[in-house]
Amino acid sequence: MKNRTNKIAPSLHAVAMLWLLASCALFTGCSTAVKVAADALAEKALVAMGVKKDDPNAPRPPKNIQLRLETSRDLNAGEDGQGLSTVFRVYKLRDRNAFLATPYTAFGNPEREKSAFGQDLLEVREMILSPGEIRELKEKVPSESPYLGAVALYRQPSAQRWRFVFSTTDSEKNGITLGLHACAMTATTTPPVGMTLNESALLSTARCKS
Repeated sequence: MKNRTNKIAPSLHAVAMLWLLASCALFTGCSTAVKVAADALAEKALVAMGVKKDDPNAPRPPKNIQLRLETSRDLNAGEDGQGLSTVFRVYKLRDRNAFLATPYTAFGNPEREKSAFGQDLLEVREMILSPGEIRELKEKVPSESPYLGAVALYRQPSAQRWRFVFSTTDSEKNGITLGLHACAMTATTTPPVGMTLNESALLSTARCKS
């Protein structure tokens, strides 16, 4: 009996919404705002009753990705080992190829980035991170952006560890946790594209440029 009740309830709710729309149509005193609301309710009612299906071509909602940044005490350190602040940039991308092919020297320069990425770049966000910092962010990523890029502009970057790119689908599920160290990044919740989580979590394989 409980299951029968659950099945009936949505239909009754849908009928009630359609009744609201009909009532509004009968009375000229209904405001435009009320009519708009009634139309929206009717749309939902038709979907709930199975009369109308969701539009597969309708814009998909943005993804919300949890981003946690943990910086070490020797962040961006020089030869003296003293940690310094560094620029960190987040890129919302339509495609990953140009991002991964662009040399380090182009990053941080808006004109060179625009020239390199073209229409692949939807949005970029920049922040300054300090040694020994933990920062938690929520990135709202457009549905047309399947990739999220991360770049740390180190003074002496490790050859392959200053830049990561992530699948936004995987990242939405598990979030992204990045460690930022002297010259390299680590990723410990979602692996970057082209790496396993074991590989991206290890710092021992990174070598700072001399």
